[in-house]
Amino acid sequence: MKKSIILLFALIPLLSFAKPFKVIGYYANKTNGTIIAYLYGNRKLKVVIKNHRFKIIDDIPSTTALYIDNLPTIWIEPTTQYVNINKDHVTVKGSKTQDESILFDSLRKDMKTPEQYAQLIRTFMSEHPSSIIPAYELSFLIINEELKREELLSLFQSLTENVKQSIIGEECKKSLDKQALTLPGCKAPYFSSTEGSPYWLDKDPRHRVTLDDYKGKVLLIDFWAYWCEPCREGIPVWKEFYNQHHQDGFEVLAVNNDFDMNKGKWQKAIKEEGTQMWHQINCLDSWNYHKQDSTDIYAKYYVQAIPRYVLIDRNGIVLGTWIGSSEHNYSEIKHQILEALKKI
Repeated sequence: MKKSIILLFALIPLLSFAKPFKVIGYYANKTNGTIIAYLYGNRKLKVVIKNHRFKIIDDIPSTTALYIDNLPTIWIEPTTQYVNINKDHVTVKGSKTQDESILFDSLRKDMKTPEQYAQLIRTFMSEHPSSIIPAYELSFLIINEELKREELLSLFQSLTENVKQSIIGEECKKSLDKQALTLPGCKAPYFSSTEGSPYWLDKDPRHRVTLDDYKGKVLLIDFWAYWCEPCREGIPVWKEFYNQHHQDGFEVLAVNNDFDMNKGKWQKAIKEEGTQMWHQINCLDSWNYHKQDSTDIYAKYYVQAIPRYVLIDRNGIVLGTWIGSSEHNYSEIKHQILEALKKI
């Protein structure tokens, strides 16, 4: 089984045609204080708790998810919801979508493969055509790229128009469109970064790392993070392979998702892993996928889960993308690298 971490905080849909909603809540775990809740898309809401009670009043364009601490997802609609939180258990009244989410969770328990999961989504959307839940679950299949693109597109097209136009439906469409830019056979998106080159070495800290630096080389871009265990599991694999085939034209570019902006931990991880031999890019703002005209490599390659590997041939053409650390992925990537190295 491949292991990966989904970067859910990366989803930032635009708000339009907003409608008011209200959450009236009771939080047994907390008596007084202030917490930060998030709407789907990393939109922050400051919530004041007094005598265990809290109230959230804001606007949303359509049904969406509300996240409080590390609790289960709370589904809110443009109406009034009553939320009760007791330890890690959440009950919601007044949200039809919450009931649909509970039903879907009860059905997914026996799903063992992405194909079974996709069939459940398809069945659920046919029985609950107005529900946002199938789109939300589809978004995870898109992020993990565990199904053929044709099946993902088919599932998306099966959503009703209202669901497609919801903020979650729009995010599914945006993800599918962005992923199309790095399909095998596509020209690799150009990038240029001044965050490149490990500046603690004797190198010019102003050096820019660009796609042009790798012309004539077979390049593996490794999107990782120092805090991501599955990412670091793969590093020894690529170190060994790099040492064996670097002289043949194989290069690695490591792109760190440093969303907590802690360069010290990033530097420490690189020294611990001993990967100073290849270029490193540290994306300080890598979660902001919808920056206009962004030169951020995370935005250009629309990375939503890590580790993510993108393989590019000597002519700058994408050979493939993979998500997760697994022997299957490592073997497949190595095979494609060796085939690409044969071509001059």
